Amino acid sequence: MKVKEHGWKDKQINLIFRNKYNTEKEANNSKILPNLLFDRVSGKIEDITEIAIRAKTLGYNVTVVWVLCNLEVAKMNNQVRDRKVSEKNVLLPNHKAAYQTLTDLFNNKYPDFNDYIDSAWIGYSAGFGRKLGGKYATSPCIKIKKDDSGKWLFDQERMVDSFLKEKQPIDYDDLRKLIKIGSGKRAKCAQEFIKRENINLEEAV
Repeated sequence: MKVKEHGWKDKQINLIFRNKYNTEKEANNSKILPNLLFDRVSGKIEDITEIAIRAKTLGYNVTVVWVLCNLEVAKMNNQVRDRKVSEKNVLLPNHKAAYQTLTDLFNNKYPDFNDYIDSAWIGYSAGFGRKLGGKYATSPCIKIKKDDSGKWLFDQERMVDSFLKEKQPIDYDDLRKLIKIGSGKRAKCAQEFIKRENINLEEAV
């Protein structure tokens, strides 16, 4: 909240885009543009559009990557972090809002914005193979295609919805790694989580 109140986000974006070029004309006249990556957790389409439109105007190819994390996994990850956020006030509302915004985007609810995105991908976080195949697997990335008119062809919505909301098995290997090589606070949080959930890591597979 304070970031928006003080305008820090806008200042950051301005500094990033002006770091290489003083004007859009300079950027458009250049043959090389530095690669930029913006990481956003938000339920507002403006957080995507303001960056994409500006980048596209400067001559960038814009790619949106929607990284999916199952809700139950997100809750567990939050519990084993030393800096936790409120599930009720932060984690759950953001999770729901981000899902709604991105599904609206790829269901063409923002048609005027489609031309500013050159490509889009869905990246399934760890647990995709464990949930569907019963074992850990490398998380797949799926490209969201457009038709000839520039509209998104979003045929993965049911699979996305299922992956985000259905309960997944706990990744015990990750818990073991946290305890073994994690920082002191993270290892302690993981141990507290294991105790609270009554998990026996020696027997868990």
